[in-house]
Order: sequence, then C-alpha cells, then structure tokens
Amino acid sequence: MTRDLLLVTVSLFFWGFGEGLFFYFIPLSLQDMGASPIIIGGVYAGIGLAAALTQIPAGILSDRFGPRTIMWISWGVGTLATWLLAAAHSLNVFIIGIWLYYMTSFGVVPLNSYVTRARGRLSPERALTFSGGLFSTGMIAGPFLGGLIASRYGLQRIYLYSAGIFIISTVIIFFIRPLPVDHHDHPAQKVGILKNTRFLGFLVLIFITVFVLYLPQPLTPNYLQNQQGLDTTQIGLLGTIAGIGNTLAMLILGSLKAYWGVLVGQAMICVFALTLWKGTGMAWYGFGYFMLAGYRLSRTMLVGFSRPLIHPARVGIFFGMIETTASLAVILAPALAGLLYSLEPSLMFSVSLFLTLISIAVNYNLLPRIQKEGFSVDA
Repeated sequence: MTRDLLLVTVSLFFWGFGEGLFFYFIPLSLQDMGASPIIIGGVYAGIGLAAALTQIPAGILSDRFGPRTIMWISWGVGTLATWLLAAAHSLNVFIIGIWLYYMTSFGVVPLNSYVTRARGRLSPERALTFSGGLFSTGMIAGPFLGGLIASRYGLQRIYLYSAGIFIISTVIIFFIRPLPVDHHDHPAQKVGILKNTRFLGFLVLIFITVFVLYLPQPLTPNYLQNQQGLDTTQIGLLGTIAGIGNTLAMLILGSLKAYWGVLVGQAMICVFALTLWKGTGMAWYGFGYFMLAGYRLSRTMLVGFSRPLIHPARVGIFFGMIETTASLAVILAPALAGLLYSLEPSLMFSVSLFLTLISIAVNYNLLPRIQKEGFSVDA
C-alpha cells in the first residue's frame, strides 16, 4: 500500500467514526423538529439533488486540477456543515445544514479518482473496497455511541462531537501528496461519452440498481421507533451492527470480481428488506442491518467495474457521471419511500424486495454483456 493511500484510509476511518455518530439519527432529528414522513422523504430527495448538481463539475475540476484540491474543499465544507448542524435550533436551519453536508458528496468523485490512481499494486476494486472498509470500520462504534449520547444529552449533542472528529480527519487529508494531472486534447474524446450507447446503458443500470437499493433506507429508523418501539440506544446499536457488516463486506468480499460483488450486494439488500418486513425483535433487526452492507458493496463494485473501461485522463468526468446518476436515484427513492410509509410503513420493504429481485436479474444479464464488449467511453 502506498503512503498516500494509507493517509486517505486513516482519514476516512475518522470521518466514518464522526459520521456514524449521527448518520442513523438524521430522520429522527428531523422528526423531533416537526418534519412529517413526506417532508423527511423530501429532505432526502433534496440531498440527492444537491449531490447530483455537483458531481460532474467535481469530475471536470478533478481532471483539470487534480483530485487532491477538490478533496480538501470537500472535507473542509463537510466539517463546517456539521458545526452548523450542531448549532441548529430550527427545522429550516437543520435542513440547510444537512443539504450542505451532503452536497460535499462531490468529494466522492475525486476520492475515487485519487484512490484508483494512488493504489500502487492493488486492483481498483481492492483499493476502493479497502478504503471504504476503513470508513465502515470507523462507523462501527459511532452509531452506538451516538445513541448513548442522544439518550442522555439529546440528539443535538451528537453533531457537536461529530464536528470535532471531522477536524482530525481533515487535518490528516491535508498531508496527502498531489497526483500528476493527465491532459488530453483529442477532440473526439470530448463528445465520445454521449455518443456511446453502451456507456449510457451502463448509467441506466446504475440508476436502477441504486434506486432499488436505497429505497427502504431513509425512513427505516422512523419505522423502528414509531412502529416497533425501539429507542435511540437500540437504533444506534443497529447502526453499529451495520458498520460491522460494512467493514466485513468491504474487506472480505472486496476481493470478488466487480460483477459478482454487485450481485452479492443486491442479494444482501433483499435479505435486509425481508428481515425488516417480516422480522420482529432486535435479533432479526440486527441481522437485517448487518446485511445492509450490500448497498455500499454494490455501489463500490459498480465504480470498480467501470475503471478498466475508461481513459486515465477522463477518470474524473466518468466518475462524476456515475455519481450524478446515483444521486438522481437518491433523489427519487426517498420521495417514493415517504409516500409508501404514509400509506403503510411496511410497504417500503416489500416493494424494495420485489424491485431488488428484478434489479438482480437485469444486472445478471446485462453486466457480462457490457464487460464482454469492452466499451470505451473515449470511442
């Protein structure tokens, strides 16, 4: 492992720890401030919109100036946004803070670019899943501690602790070295992406996959608290279990080929949806949250699947289009989840299970065809 990849993974570990403190409690904070399920779904849709608007510009800037600078900006803005969440005492200010925090997902594009280029002898899949695994390791303790803090001091206090931890992560990321910027001037490369129908089909596949995998997630904490009677400590414990699942999935299943990683991740989400739909009690919910790791595994493997197919000088813009597509899915999925929850809370899980099974069949048939034909976005 290279020095810079090690620094990135350590920084991600602390960021995962800080985010883990509040990640599973955001919908509960919104609810405490007066937001209805429909509004909560709308907030998460807005999160997706904020992310979608920044991904392609981030990719272009990453290709032009190098990923490190964009990563620095992302880390800094995320830290400031968390301080705003800690100071928020109204729903509107809290929503602004959440949107600002998740807008920094533009850092995912340069992060993926940096990791795949600074990976040394590791494969793209292994480098991405290893760094993602360290992030997930940080999230193991965060949710449980966040639940304890919330039960004793209130939900608002956890954002203050998170902001302090993010400062540590940001300091570490400022020690990574820049990567050389690749330049390309061939005019055909500037329009090749939009003319390649197989690439556009790959983006459609990403949209479908992320949509069905994300659908049941935003309002699951509300379901567990309102319908199943769990408290914040129990929900935090489930988040810790999810962190363990993410870590093991990334570090163990990260050695799979990207194709199989995508399918296995989706199968895990089927188990999550089925368990939350039909299961009762902490043991079942814990097992379901452990399987929630399939979401992060599938998303990471989709990025790894794409890396050998693109020109080195176009990594940023390509990853930007991938993340924009995924963000569009994140815009629509919570809105549907809020509607389903208002009709019948458990519908989130039954609909998700049905749609994910369809998605598995689609990916099973189309991903090998894309890989076999070996399309290049610069064609």
